[in-house]
Amino acid sequence: GIERLANSNLIHQDTAENSDWHGVDEKNKKLEQELFRLEQTSALREEVGRRLREKIEKMEIQLEETERSREMEMARREQEKSQKEKIIEDLVEKVEHLKEKLSDSLSEHRQQF
Repeated sequence: GIERLANSNLIHQDTAENSDWHGVDEKNKKLEQELFRLEQTSALREEVGRRLREKIEKMEIQLEETERSREMEMARREQEKSQKEKIIEDLVEKVEHLKEKLSDSLSEHRQQF
């Protein structure tokens, strides 16, 4: 009877140990799955971060180009404006000169009569 009881206790002990090991295995599997999932998430975040950085760099370059062309356009318009102002000044001078000539001519004409 004692042997049978001892055997029964050993079997029960083995079963308990196996049950403990099975629990540890399950926990390990779950932890490995969680680790794998976290690694995938991390890799995905890195990829998204990389793509966002590339997009930002492209946008910054486009912004610089837009700014440069806007500055060039403003400089061109400023030059055009100053050319037009110069033409207007020249025309005003010519009109003044013609007014003087006309006035002189009228004065001479009046003196003749």
